[in-house]
Parts: sequence; structure tokens; C-alpha cells
Amino acid sequence: SFKIRINNSKKKYFLFVGASKPRKGLLIALEGFYEFCKLNKNFQFRIVGFFDKKNSYNRKVLEFISQHNLPVEFIGTVSHEELATQFAQCTAHVLPSVTEKFNFEGFGLVHLEANICGSLTIGSRGSANDEIIKDGYSGFLVNQHDSKQVADAMSRCVFMLSNDENKTALNCIKWADKFSWKDSINAIAEKYSNND
Repeated sequence: SFKIRINNSKKKYFLFVGASKPRKGLLIALEGFYEFCKLNKNFQFRIVGFFDKKNSYNRKVLEFISQHNLPVEFIGTVSHEELATQFAQCTAHVLPSVTEKFNFEGFGLVHLEANICGSLTIGSRGSANDEIIKDGYSGFLVNQHDSKQVADAMSRCVFMLSNDENKTALNCIKWADKFSWKDSINAIAEKYSNND
């Protein structure tokens, strides 16, 4: 489990966490990052998790990175402690998941993991993200398949952090705290008791 932490010195990188699959939206995130970098220099994009270079989708990802000479670092699989550090130091976590024919992203716990570490997160509308990301507070919601909105959300994250990094981090932590098991159980119990 993640410990609540505030890092007073965010680093200039966006973070993708998870195994790279089409439904996770890594290519869309990188397209957004490419647009973002046209106006914002010295940022990096880090990928934490399993990345199969032989997979056809991931070959497209690698081709896009190479074509645009993007500053992308593949971190690979890391410990929980290292993952918490990556979350705590990032400008924002980015997972613009997409719904496909038989695949969709369920409850995006990774967004709350970023928040509990004091970081903003960017995710797609049309999924559980609508409930777990408070748009403009704990991160930003973007339309699925919309890399321009991802780029805009990245810029908005940078702006929020430049205004008040500590307040932004505290807001993220407060938001993630609302999703505790204890609170969920109490809410369910209250629903059942009100149905009598």
C-alpha cells in the first residue's frame, strides 16, 4: 500500500504506469505529450511497467517515439516504494484509457494511487474515471482518443503546480482519501439501511 507523501520538488516528467495495452491509451498519451512539448521544453515522459517490444501496438508506440525524437524513459517494473517515489515526484500521472470492442479500463485505481502520493492525474471520460478524478481538482478528465485534450490537461497540471504545489498535493491526497474501504463500506451500509 502507498504511504501519503508530499514531495515539495516536483520533477519535470509525466508518468504512465501499467502494462502497455491499447486500452490503456499510451499512444494517445504520447501524442498529447508531443503536442505539449511544442510549447514546453525540458519535460520527460516515463513509462513504468511491463512493455513488450514485440507486441504490434507497442511497436507503433516505439515508432512514434522515434519519429518525433521524444524524451521517453522506460523504467520497467519497480517495487512499491520506487513506484510511490515516481508518483510523488511526477508533474502528473497520465492514463487516457479507451473503450474498445471487448476491452475497457475498469476502476482506475492507479489514478488514486497517484493522488495519494500527492500528484495530479489525467484520465479519460466515459469510464469509472468520471467518479474517481475530480476534474480540475485531483487531475483532469479528457475525451477518449483526444490527444489535444491530453496536451491541454498536461499544460493545466503545470499551471496548477506553478500556482501552489503544496495545496495541489494536499487536494489530491484529500480526494484519494475519500475512496477508503471504510468509507465505501459505510456508504453501502447506509444505502441498505435507508431501503428498509
